[in-house]
Amino acid sequence: MVTLLSNRPGPECRTKQKETSAREVQVSSYNHLRQRVKVAGSSWSPDGKPVKELLVCDSPFAVGEVVGRQKMNPKLGFMEGLQLVAGTDSREAVLAVAPKVDIGMFTGMSFYGPRVKDQVPTVIKELVRDPQSRRAVLTVAGDPVRDIPINEEPCTIAIQFLIRGMLHVVAYMRSSDVVWGVPYDVMQFGVLGLAVAACLGVRPGFVYMVGGSVHEYESTKDINARGESRYFVLSPGYHLRLGPYNPLDRWGSLVEWARTGTFYPDQWVEAGIPNGMDWTDTAPYLQGMGPVDSG
Repeated sequence: MVTLLSNRPGPECRTKQKETSAREVQVSSYNHLRQRVKVAGSSWSPDGKPVKELLVCDSPFAVGEVVGRQKMNPKLGFMEGLQLVAGTDSREAVLAVAPKVDIGMFTGMSFYGPRVKDQVPTVIKELVRDPQSRRAVLTVAGDPVRDIPINEEPCTIAIQFLIRGMLHVVAYMRSSDVVWGVPYDVMQFGVLGLAVAACLGVRPGFVYMVGGSVHEYESTKDINARGESRYFVLSPGYHLRLGPYNPLDRWGSLVEWARTGTFYPDQWVEAGIPNGMDWTDTAPYLQGMGPVDSG
């Protein structure tokens, strides 16, 4: 069942450098972010396209949050998250959940899974070694093997994981479109955060979107935020109950589960919500999620 929560005032775009409690941030800061861009943003025209832009802005969202926005397709956001975990780049899977999407937008620049799939086990091992580490970082932009044309660099530069009471995901963006980008990025990074949290047996916390250029295009300014957030948790079933608890083994099981979801999306599209995803009435961190049962 899908439960919509009432809108409450979101946190400030610029957050204080301290642990944010679950009570302080209960719903999306998306409304606030959109208003900040509209009111405080400066007018520029990169590539000849008029935008309102904020420089260096960070906004917290719950891991597992689906922000309220007109024309939002949660199945697409979840599919992007599945492909991020699976390390795949299937356009067919995208079209299965969003047949009207401009598939030309989905290139090697926008599929992050193949870029980070070999890095995630290293991140998990680092957080096992030192749960307070600041070195658990996935590098998304750039390629040490081949030169990348500058117009093919992804919007996301890096993704950092920090355990500070809960597992937080910090996404560093060179460019962050608050209409078409942020809602789907929050969701796909939320899927990744839930998966890594399950591997480590810690509670999921927040997705912090940190953007160098946070902007809204003139052409999309009338696509409004709805002020309602929904939340989801992963439900990969038996995949997390195979064998003794081991973070890397669990990650391998989650990768297998995510690949199944990307290869056979038609199995859950008809049901209206993704297989392996359950709607919940509140954010995962408010539920007090602990280690996943390995028995």
